[in-house]
Amino acid sequence: MGASSRSGRTTARELLEELLAKDRQVVAACVDGRVVDLHTPIEVDPEVTVTPIRVNDDDALPIIRHSAAHIMADAVQQLFPGTKVTIGPATRAGFYYDFERSEGTFSEEDLGRIEEKMKTIAAGKHPFVREVVSRQQAHQLFADMGESYKRELIDAIAEGEEISLYRHGGDGSRWVDLCQGPHVPHTGFLKAVKLISVAG
Repeated sequence: MGASSRSGRTTARELLEELLAKDRQVVAACVDGRVVDLHTPIEVDPEVTVTPIRVNDDDALPIIRHSAAHIMADAVQQLFPGTKVTIGPATRAGFYYDFERSEGTFSEEDLGRIEEKMKTIAAGKHPFVREVVSRQQAHQLFADMGESYKRELIDAIAEGEEISLYRHGGDGSRWVDLCQGPHVPHTGFLKAVKLISVAG
């Protein structure tokens, strides 16, 4: 896609609105060389270049893996209440998430249960929703959730830097994480997953 004819503050979703109505394979966008998800606010001018990123593009894989890590953490906390989460990035080989639980590491049987729960979450096609909050709001949210590691991560964010959260899930079970993104539009973009190992 070439230059945009809009100016001001908008989102990649709005800029690609006509294309998205016809192409359901778009997972994100490249805005002047920067990869963003479709609902990240961007400042645009008539010269901005917005290129769609489709599910089979190379740039899509890290985004899909990152979203899969969030879905895995959601599944774990639904199946094993009280489990605390730290970080869950995409890697060259896939993705991971660090957890703390009083019962110790997960078993092979646990991995199978987590995979099945991930499939259920993915099938719901729950939107990933981005939210910008204040440092105080973020601290209070994760304090209420008992997520001490997330509060440590908040403290490491430089003053003046934007603090964003991502949520997904159905009513009453919306999972939330401290995260810069980007993410796929909804959980349904996770088509297949295989959990292969547990680190001690």
